[in-house]
Amino acid sequence: PGRLQIDFDIDEGKQYFFRDITWTGNAVYDSDALNEVLKIKKGDVYDVVTMEKRIFGGGKQTDFDVSKLYRDNGYLFFNMQPFETNIVGDSIDLEMRINEGPHATINKVRINGNDRLYENVVRRELRTKPGDLFNKDALERSYREIAQMGHFNPENIQPDVQPDGTNGTVDINWNLESKANDQIEFSAGWGQTGVIGKLSLKFTNFSMANLFKKSDNYRGFLPQGDGQTLTVSGQTNGSYYQSYSVSFFDPWF
Repeated sequence: PGRLQIDFDIDEGKQYFFRDITWTGNAVYDSDALNEVLKIKKGDVYDVVTMEKRIFGGGKQTDFDVSKLYRDNGYLFFNMQPFETNIVGDSIDLEMRINEGPHATINKVRINGNDRLYENVVRRELRTKPGDLFNKDALERSYREIAQMGHFNPENIQPDVQPDGTNGTVDINWNLESKANDQIEFSAGWGQTGVIGKLSLKFTNFSMANLFKKSDNYRGFLPQGDGQTLTVSGQTNGSYYQSYSVSFFDPWF
């Protein structure tokens, strides 16, 4: 009373398996090389989801699939479609129809949202440069390099890839969101010799080249924009011990 019982009657049907897989339209890579990436053998369970991931990728940067194989070699306009050509008993034959398309050459690379570094400082981290063939691996490496700089929010780094099939080129827009990452550390206490303390200031966007120049990139008393790190620290142990240190680091060298 007051309740409903639901019974599900399932007819699973017949289980199917892969049989012969053939490739058509491929000139850059032979069928053996493509089968090695696809990693599907005769007799494997007919799993369409896994097959599509090994063709088009599963969304992870670490995935290696047929699509990435081509796009790492400049074939951004590559596309393919699997077709079931024959069903014999519980086995299915597939034909992988490929359109490799032309090479895609990088045309323009734009950097948007950067109000923290000089643009050349960001560009030297990029592996996507005008005139180069498009390379998906280089795009992913550029993303990692920019994220590791620490000057931009890694969650909002958006490489916007805009292919143009009419002339075989591609524009890449890097949409960035700046973030400050300077650090200050202060500690203090009291001992037999008096006040014990330490103060450390770390500036992560310092510009040594503009230290004695007039520049619009001065923020407060320090020149900024080259992504160099300047650390100034001092500590004291009452009246018996005092020390100061200054360190400088340029990530490009």
